[in-house]
Amino acid sequence: MKKAQISILVFVFMFFISGIALADDLNVDGKLTVSDETKIVGGSDVTLEKGGMVIIGNEKLNVAIDSNEIMARKKDNGVSKPAFLGIQSEGGSIGIHNQISLFPELKGTEIRIAYDGDVSIGHSSPRAKLHVLSLIDADAKLEKGGLIIAGDMKKHNITIDENEIMARNNGNASPIYLQADGGSFRIHNNMDVSSRFIVENNGNVGIGTINPGDYKLAVKGKIRAEEIVVETGWADYVFENDYILKPLSEVETFIKKNKHLPEVPPAKQIKKDGLSMSEMMAIQMKKIEELTLYLIEQNKKTLEQNKQITGLIEKNETLQAQLNLILKNKR
Repeated sequence: MKKAQISILVFVFMFFISGIALADDLNVDGKLTVSDETKIVGGSDVTLEKGGMVIIGNEKLNVAIDSNEIMARKKDNGVSKPAFLGIQSEGGSIGIHNQISLFPELKGTEIRIAYDGDVSIGHSSPRAKLHVLSLIDADAKLEKGGLIIAGDMKKHNITIDENEIMARNNGNASPIYLQADGGSFRIHNNMDVSSRFIVENNGNVGIGTINPGDYKLAVKGKIRAEEIVVETGWADYVFENDYILKPLSEVETFIKKNKHLPEVPPAKQIKKDGLSMSEMMAIQMKKIEELTLYLIEQNKKTLEQNKQITGLIEKNETLQAQLNLILKNKR
């Protein structure tokens, strides 16, 4: 083909393309290849019923694109409704990043949706359904920080970093509520769900057991503490003037018959029901106070007996002196 003919064909082709660019609509039946320099302007905002700068599909099912939206739409019995928008529906991941983060040493701004549905923020390889990572300092503090923040930073919010969960209120510490509307809170391992910690919705706490029952604190295991304060009633009424102290003979009869002190639960009952610390401390204090009264009473008797013995000794010594004098005079 001669050069002149080629030039004419090129001119006609360019004129044809220019005509398309100047037209209001572009209808393509088949393939459309768009270069990096091509721009699409005009159109309108996407809504369910109409609009869009680019529409792919038909009236029953289509995807519409405007300057900042992508919307899948469908017609159901003549009514426009949202439709499912599938991206990489046949496999492959979706990545969102800036140009800098393409360099390994500067990665940290990506969002990646893997083909299995796992999502990563801050890196390109999710290891869970949601995997968040930051290369900057994301340590949770009262005034800032955290990998995940739920809420308004100037109001109540919760932040999570690598090993902390913190509730904040405009830079101040705030209470954190778990199961606030009911239900229990548990900590356990997968091997034994009954061996850790539970807080029931009524405030009862179990440690080593998930059944605290009616107790505010139920512990299955040993407890070690520096000090325990028990608030309970006390037995000082024993020292009132109108308190009737049982004679020791009556106490002795009860012990011989029942094999335990009066008002003290027997060993079988303690083994079955356990020991109420506050109740037992009050009972023990009552017995100690009663024992003190017995000792005081016995001490009074002992002092009186000692006094009588001393008098008898003095009389005996006087009589002995008189007897010795009589015997001496007879000689």
